Amino acid sequence: MSIEQDKKIQSLYASLKNVMEQKLSKDDQEEFLEWSHKLLLDNFHEKEKNKLLSQIRVIKNNNDIESKQLFRKLKNQKKKHEPANYPSNLSLGDIVYVRYGFPYCSEMGDSHYGIVMSPIQGSSYLIIPLSSEPFKKCELGLVGLNLPNKEHIGGEKVSYVIFNHAKFIHYRRLENINGCGKRNVGNKLYEINKKFLDFLNLPLDANNIT
Repeated sequence: MSIEQDKKIQSLYASLKNVMEQKLSKDDQEEFLEWSHKLLLDNFHEKEKNKLLSQIRVIKNNNDIESKQLFRKLKNQKKKHEPANYPSNLSLGDIVYVRYGFPYCSEMGDSHYGIVMSPIQGSSYLIIPLSSEPFKKCELGLVGLNLPNKEHIGGEKVSYVIFNHAKFIHYRRLENINGCGKRNVGNKLYEINKKFLDFLNLPLDANNIT
């Protein structure tokens, strides 16, 4: 690292601290720092896991004793870089706990339940979040999901599908639902899919694309 680069980094640290103290509440500062910490660690672990995967692929078909021993060693090392609470073997319609983190402007932030809407693509799933507040332009409420809620309110809690915040989410943002078994929207998935396509309003006719 050059002296100039070191000075620039220290200046950015100081500027960031100043902006946080002036523009953010204490709660927002805490949320931002916690999310930044998670983001940095997750990126580190993902890079290390991918390095080990590359080494594993090279030797996985080798049958000599040395290669097999190295294969087992690398697999054990890879496990150390995998998220502990990741809900593996996800299916369409499964409900997961999503760590959206510190929001960018009006994007969804914090943590919400979300519905898995696609198989894994690369390292990400298409997720549509759920909220206690409806999305008025395309309202769809689901009942009977039996999800834990912060308010501990009994009865039939309505979870609204927030179509305008659907996005591909890296698997490291997904977690199992604490204190709750696996949840799936079941036969409601067809209605969600149909409503989602209506919301997107994509021009399927090439002649209508401008």
